[in-house]
Amino acid sequence: MTLKLTIGAGGELVLPGREAAAAGLAPEAGVEWSALPGLGVLHAAGHGGEAWIAGTLRAASFAEVAQLLAAGLQSGVLHLAIPADPAPVRKSISFRDGQVIFASSNDPADRLGPVLSRTGQVPAAVVARCAPRVGPGRPLGQVLVEEGVLTAGQLYDALVAQVREIFLSAFEARAGEFLFREGPPDERNAVRLPERTRALILAGLKRAEAAEASSPGPTPTPAPTPTPIGAAPAGSALPASPPRGPFEAYRRLLRAIHGPVLRAAPTARERLDSWFARLPPAQAAFFEGVRLDAAGDMDVARVLANVERAGIWKGAAARAKALEALEGLLAFALFEARNLLPREEVEALRREVHRIQMGG
Repeated sequence: MTLKLTIGAGGELVLPGREAAAAGLAPEAGVEWSALPGLGVLHAAGHGGEAWIAGTLRAASFAEVAQLLAAGLQSGVLHLAIPADPAPVRKSISFRDGQVIFASSNDPADRLGPVLSRTGQVPAAVVARCAPRVGPGRPLGQVLVEEGVLTAGQLYDALVAQVREIFLSAFEARAGEFLFREGPPDERNAVRLPERTRALILAGLKRAEAAEASSPGPTPTPAPTPTPIGAAPAGSALPASPPRGPFEAYRRLLRAIHGPVLRAAPTARERLDSWFARLPPAQAAFFEGVRLDAAGDMDVARVLANVERAGIWKGAAARAKALEALEGLLAFALFEARNLLPREEVEALRREVHRIQMGG
């Protein structure tokens, strides 16, 4: 369903009544929309406190969206629409507490048969031989078990491989739209993947880099002379452009935690800074020249600049590595908050963190 939004005379967003009701956005639910800075993401709180986040894969890469959902331990379904000829490829990925538990796709390459052939679990000739026996209520997996090609256990492993493949293939998308709807996922087809989502994201980034390297593109622009880690670019006091999207979200999250922790313990900054002292050299380099200031603000853009200057990661891989580093700091800050704050304040902070993660 596509909803047309109209800007009202007072600046409010006006939705067509029938379409809004069909989407579960009843006026009495107190629907609120807001944008996550620089990301073009919309957030709406509707029935039961559920939320919707939407945006484009040009404003935020699939890796950034997946990282945000995994870091926020979100549960719900992420829908993707990726431009393709003759019709868009549509993928749906279910998350439970930030972990991928199921995925579906209308891309023929993501169907069970091609996945089994690519992964070497079932020869393509065997898949082709069993295909005519597939029909309504009799999927390929069931046919393969009935024919003795796979055991029930092997079929489960094949479905796990299919879910993993659908998720990883989404990293190759350079354009498209996404919509995440928060809520309890459908557990009927849930599987357990061998890797945590963070490891899957790194695997997906490697696939995206390989795909980009193999596709023809414009002549690359010569890279500028690397700037030593910790040094600002010549003629500028700033290490990088202002934070945007998930980076801005992490800046806001750290500031939101810093305030209550500082009120609970005057030594809050020293306690939080102790996290940097225990980092191994490679990770410590990501935070060279970066610390929380007196207001709890952090130059998160410099974290990305430091990662890029290391020369190992670039593009989406560098952004994901920087976000992973910030996630480690965020986890420690939340740990300190739980240790220092009364239970009711911890709960209030948890709600605020969730609101920011969901684009509020």
